[in-house]
Amino acid sequence: MEQGLYSYKRVLALIERIFAQAVNAMDAAGQPGSGVPTAALTQQHAPVREAHEYGDQFAHAVTVSAATAASAQGRRA
Repeated sequence: MEQGLYSYKRVLALIERIFAQAVNAMDAAGQPGSGVPTAALTQQHAPVREAHEYGDQFAHAVTVSAATAASAQGRRA
């Protein structure tokens, strides 16, 4: 609206251009000598849990979902 774009086609073109610029900027930042610091990815950090912990959480969620569905099914019968 601020730029006077009122058609979907023009807004989409603007978004695609901005997205392409952002991707290019990220690619350039990852290049050595770009002067832009990049953070190293790590698997060792306080919020990053062990893989089995995530598996346990998913298994628990499935169990709870199944119990909730069975309970709801029993109430409908």
